[in-house]
Amino acid sequence: MSDQLSIISSEVMEMFYEPDNFLIIQRWKGGGLDEEKFKQTILQVNEQGERMANMGMKVFYEIIVPQFSFMVPPDLQEWAAEQTKEVIKKVGLQKIAVVIPTAVQEQLNIEALSVEQTVEEMAKIGVAYRIVGSEAEARGWFLET
Repeated sequence: MSDQLSIISSEVMEMFYEPDNFLIIQRWKGGGLDEEKFKQTILQVNEQGERMANMGMKVFYEIIVPQFSFMVPPDLQEWAAEQTKEVIKKVGLQKIAVVIPTAVQEQLNIEALSVEQTVEEMAKIGVAYRIVGSEAEARGWFLET
């Protein structure tokens, strides 16, 4: 595995960058996540993305590992997508994999659905996305041509 650089570490989420793989990994921890913390975290992610883009760093792939403690309502999904679309373009993001364990996928709980819908909003700007069962599966998908 490549070296990981810590980009964000908070009670809500950890974000790492693997420069050798042009990969960002977001591991959401919950941490009392609510609408305000979600918005603050999205803005922090965007700020770091802008900083990385300005430094010439590229992010082609992203793995999102959600913690299901907060349902992202449709208006917040759209807000998150609108807030992130320019940063996504600047860093060169091409694929997003959302890791939802198979057992959770089968339950189709509302939190998992809200995560999927949030990523679908982001995908509207041309980023491919896939729901996968593990980080290994995500990495395998990134390597496909």
